[in-house]
Amino acid sequence: MGMRESINYLTKTHLFICAICGIQMYDSFSLLDKTLDYTYLFFCMAGVLFVYNLHRELILQKTPTHQASTNYFDWDIKNKILRRVTIATAGIYLLFSISKLPLLQTQLLFSTALFSMIYLLPKSFVRKNLFAKVIVLCFSWWMVIAVIPILTTTTLSIKNVLLLIDKLILLFAIGFLFQHKDLAKDIETKELDYTNTHLPFNISLLLLLFGMVFTTLLYAISTINETFFYCTLLQFLIAIPLFYVTKKEKSENYYLLFVDGVLLLKPLLIVEFSK
Repeated sequence: MGMRESINYLTKTHLFICAICGIQMYDSFSLLDKTLDYTYLFFCMAGVLFVYNLHRELILQKTPTHQASTNYFDWDIKNKILRRVTIATAGIYLLFSISKLPLLQTQLLFSTALFSMIYLLPKSFVRKNLFAKVIVLCFSWWMVIAVIPILTTTTLSIKNVLLLIDKLILLFAIGFLFQHKDLAKDIETKELDYTNTHLPFNISLLLLLFGMVFTTLLYAISTINETFFYCTLLQFLIAIPLFYVTKKEKSENYYLLFVDGVLLLKPLLIVEFSK
């Protein structure tokens, strides 16, 4: 298997974003000084595999054959059995493991899942409006990797509030960049009725810059841990050029590897700085 095919397996089966979800939750529990809840971790990772692959399957099913045969869906068509096995396996794991979660976690995850399912409804307003898509996806991720771990393991503090702000801003920054990739795809698959609901790239980048500078300054003026400040600053400096080059049209794998991959930067930097 060549490098290109290996990358396709990681990104198009959503194993890479699944790993990002796990590392982000590890990061949250570490910053909260709490023992990692592996039951919650694996449940959410399976949920990511299930929902993301199901969404891809639903899009492919409703896309006319002459459109589905384009480069965008070429890999999906060749590997549809793998995707369906992934959906079934993740779904079975979710059914058997949900009883192991505490009641509060189950209630919060169920509420988040219901909210995120708005995105999967064929004629949902969310599917027609790019702003709504970004809000639903970012809020769902934020609940899973930050809000629920805080609500179920500890009480609110300045440190926890900074964690919430930090992750929310980064998720929205990535979400608004993804809208530029999704716009072209949604036009191709007829998923979007109109195209005037997205932010211009330069505005998206300015919001991203403002948000990341704001987060870095929050860590700078706080007395929590200077490691958080340096790692946030390095994440900011590495992310900006990665984000800026998306102004020119990039492949889907670029977004799935390097834009989504920004979510790995700070957790890995914190681990390195902590040695």
